[in-house]
Amino acid sequence: YDYVFTSSEVCKKNFAEAFNVSLDKMVVMPLPSVDLITNPKYIKASRKRVLSKYPDINKKKVILYAPTFRKNKDMTKDIKKLINEVDFEKYNLVVKLHPLSKTVINDNRIIFDNSFSTLDMAVVSDYVITDYSAVVFEIAILNKPLFFYAYDKKSYLDDRNFYMNFDKDMPGVISENPREIIKAIEKDKYDLKVVKKFALDNVAKVYGGYTANVANFIFKLF
Repeated sequence: YDYVFTSSEVCKKNFAEAFNVSLDKMVVMPLPSVDLITNPKYIKASRKRVLSKYPDINKKKVILYAPTFRKNKDMTKDIKKLINEVDFEKYNLVVKLHPLSKTVINDNRIIFDNSFSTLDMAVVSDYVITDYSAVVFEIAILNKPLFFYAYDKKSYLDDRNFYMNFDKDMPGVISENPREIIKAIEKDKYDLKVVKKFALDNVAKVYGGYTANVANFIFKLF
């Protein structure tokens, strides 16, 4: 590679190691998709699309559960544990799995969505539960309250590990216990200032547009 784009100064060293390149080849250049996430018209259109299918979804507070993809593991048991902790008199729960996931949850209390992107569902959500998914960065840009249901953290660390310090760096309550996660939501145990700082640390704020910056960088090479 002549250049490798990364999303912020904080991420440069880790991506340089991952791509086996020197730091001088690293360029802070967040993805053009950030333009969409920060565009009020896009957010409004996303909300409209979701509400066209689920018109009553916002009659209660909405919890979105969007876990990472687990290739060879059935998540059904652990998802059901989470579902059983939710008070459905107060909340709607959307379960949004990775498109490659073969897990199917049949429970008429929840919305098991296959129609929209995780980002679209996040737009209409009041709280987001995830784990080790990279969607955390997009959700943080949206400045949504984040919670981390990390029921298999030890095995995930052993198999995959992280460049980040998961326990220290994630901007929200982390627990292997679904009851603790839901109780934290019920008590509004979150700090959006922490979420915003996490977003700014990991996705640099640029001026002139993310798409324009990428295009201008490429044009200057010729």
